[in-house]
Amino acid sequence: PLSATKISESIKNSKFYFSFDTLEIKNRNGHDNKFCSNYIVKDVPRGSRIGQWNFLLSLPFEFILTQSFIPDSLSKSSKKIEQQLNKLASVNDAGKTQQTELFMAQEAIINQETVFGSWHSVLSVFGNTPDEASNNGSEVAAEFVTSGRGFRFVRAASEAPYAWFSHLPASTLRPLATQRTLSNVCCLMPFHNHSYGKKSGNPIGDGSAIMPLKTVTDGLYWFNTHYSAPGRNVTGQMIAGHAMLLGATGAGKTTFEMMAAAFMQRFNPDMFVIDFNRSTELAIRMFGGQYFSLSEGVHSGLNPFQIGDNDDPELMAFLKEWVKRCAVNNDGSDCSDSEAEEIDRAVEMVMKLERRQRRFARLQSRIQNPDLNLRLSKWWNNGALAWATDSEENKFDPDKYSKIGFDTTVILETVNERDHPACEVILSVLFFYKKRMQKGGKLMLSIVEEFWKPCNYPMTQALIKASLKAGRMKGEMMWLTSQSPEDAINCQIFAALVQQTPTKILLPNPDAKYNGYKEIGLTEKEFRQLKKLRLESRTMLIKQSGSSVFAKMDLVGFEDFLPVISCSMKGIKLCEKIREEIGSDDPELWYPPFIEGIYQIEEVIQEANSDIPEVWLPFMMKRLKDKLPSKQL
Repeated sequence: PLSATKISESIKNSKFYFSFDTLEIKNRNGHDNKFCSNYIVKDVPRGSRIGQWNFLLSLPFEFILTQSFIPDSLSKSSKKIEQQLNKLASVNDAGKTQQTELFMAQEAIINQETVFGSWHSVLSVFGNTPDEASNNGSEVAAEFVTSGRGFRFVRAASEAPYAWFSHLPASTLRPLATQRTLSNVCCLMPFHNHSYGKKSGNPIGDGSAIMPLKTVTDGLYWFNTHYSAPGRNVTGQMIAGHAMLLGATGAGKTTFEMMAAAFMQRFNPDMFVIDFNRSTELAIRMFGGQYFSLSEGVHSGLNPFQIGDNDDPELMAFLKEWVKRCAVNNDGSDCSDSEAEEIDRAVEMVMKLERRQRRFARLQSRIQNPDLNLRLSKWWNNGALAWATDSEENKFDPDKYSKIGFDTTVILETVNERDHPACEVILSVLFFYKKRMQKGGKLMLSIVEEFWKPCNYPMTQALIKASLKAGRMKGEMMWLTSQSPEDAINCQIFAALVQQTPTKILLPNPDAKYNGYKEIGLTEKEFRQLKKLRLESRTMLIKQSGSSVFAKMDLVGFEDFLPVISCSMKGIKLCEKIREEIGSDDPELWYPPFIEGIYQIEEVIQEANSDIPEVWLPFMMKRLKDKLPSKQL
């Protein structure tokens, strides 16, 4: 409430007590007192450069650094230089370098290239105890000598009140002010800072950032994969939110992306995930989604012939192109024009059948060319790859799922340095299903693990590029991730991917080489810092537009979430067994017994004397018997 008291008297809530070299700040309404040691700049190096004090951004101490500069008039500056030159001449000073520098300064003033003035700088470093304030101050002062290249701050004793109160705006107290040029001041006041992201006014949801992260200096960074100008409200606008995540195995890539996806659940996005090694399975199930694993020799359940009719031009175009990719020659070249025409006719004939009768094998009797029929024979009936394409029934209707993940390890793994022959064919169907899932501009998060694999095939490459270029208009954001950065950087369309992904999240990779990361836009300094990071540091470089920041995500204290967002194969097997026992995929039912059992796994394995799931799971179920809800019918 307003009162007659001056605001300068009303807002202050502390008392200052100066001892010999320490200030105590007492809080009138509590006992949380602060202490600080004050410093005044004493010695200044001869030269200065832009960013000379940037090391301050990384110091883990609370401090206040104040500088002030009062410029002199050109005539006054010139007169002072003239006086100094006369003094040197009158005593026959042999300091030729000093005189040369003064002559250069005088010429710069005459040409109005710079200006002299009075500069002062003071430093106050805080701590919770007098000793802590003193020790912190000594460390910061030492950094000015080493990292600051020659600046020496001395601790203020009797001058401490003058140093402290000179922090205030318009203060006339300016201890140990010296003459400096405007160029010197610009080097020491570059207004550099770490990126802090964007807290509000972002494109998706209510405009709030996806999640907060800590920087390596314990500052706050508001993480988004959409880039928009700071201070500008773009909530609701269709802006690209694609991201690229690269990091070596064990660096925490899956943990980070699933944590970010978990924060995004408050916006209820649709989700589509191409997974590797089932790393995201439990998180997707926890989000209320469905998850399916592809296995060699087991029918995939993918039958795009049954998801629409022949009056659907998009589906017809996809099916024709898809079958043509199955019919490529042994050397990888496309089929001939006449073969392509025959495939088009065969697809049109199959699509005239009743929906439940359509499948890849129906093409067999409609392909008359013997060579073409032979090349396609491996994809139907009892062919070696029929499990990938010739399912009798389509199990995945894109219109019925809002969150879905596919474990594609079987086709993403490289065997004997060769890709799986069904890799492009299966991934093409999955990406087409993703496209059909998008509903009326609703927010959709697509995650593609080991993205470099589909980016090296013509059909999937085109589908990914289309999503990156036009997906934003449909509300899609795509996160491309890989635990093999070198393979990712060497993929065929990496340059295009870099251009289309405004956000890069780079996790530790001790074996990284600069040539590859240079293509992402990293400077040599950023790369050196990235390469220094240890795999277990849980630190990452986030690069967005022209800014970058090193952030960390240490989830100590979140033990109940880690088994879900960073799952293990033992955890997956336990979840499978619990869902089987209760007859439900509802996370509200399976999560409580799961989290109860996950921390008993090692103990149960010892009890069962075996780490084979089929052996130790019955022991676990016996322990969890009272924790399991009734079986759902």
